[in-house]
Amino acid sequence: MQLPTNLLTLLLTSTFLSLITATPIVSPSGTNPVDSSVPADANINVHVDDDPNDPAIAFFSSLPPPRPKRSPNPSSPSATGLVKFSKRGGNKDFCRGGGIFNKTSDGSPWVDDCKIIIQNISPNGGTWHYMTGTQRTLVSHKSCALGIESTDGVPKALQTLVGDLDITEWIQKSIDRFRSSEEQGKVGSYGDTQCISQTFKGDEYSLRWGLYRNKGY
Repeated sequence: MQLPTNLLTLLLTSTFLSLITATPIVSPSGTNPVDSSVPADANINVHVDDDPNDPAIAFFSSLPPPRPKRSPNPSSPSATGLVKFSKRGGNKDFCRGGGIFNKTSDGSPWVDDCKIIIQNISPNGGTWHYMTGTQRTLVSHKSCALGIESTDGVPKALQTLVGDLDITEWIQKSIDRFRSSEEQGKVGSYGDTQCISQTFKGDEYSLRWGLYRNKGY
């Protein structure tokens, strides 16, 4: 049956509008599973939701501002503040430079919980895809959480890459330098770094990472 020209035009227009207005989402898949680098019972959490109660928000808000850096290309896609994990065989390192600063206090996470993160993400490696614009927790185990934020001057919605080697290096150096003296020990820290862009080849973005106490512990 042949549809009238006016009806066919209306249907095609409606379909086109629904496609261009669809909101993108991040979800696990068989080829890019969330948290696939660790055993299911390892209790390592990879955070992908937009959580207004993320402990990263309060932690980064308490830190002194970093030094301003050169802004990357201001062009950007349309989604912000998302973190996605993908398992791409082998250990990955995408960030460089920057100092590590002490933030250890009675409210910091336990060292042993932070060590579990290293033990679980190191064997298989992995890549975290972070969209600039907000503070986000990347990984956590019990009391220990590590998160990241983009610094002032970096436009929103630029995708950066963080590797498992970056995360384990930040945690291990923090433990080595800033672990408290009590028997079990606590540790808290933050640092500034430059991480590779996935949005614009050759660019690097200024980010700040932090090691802090997870909510609920």
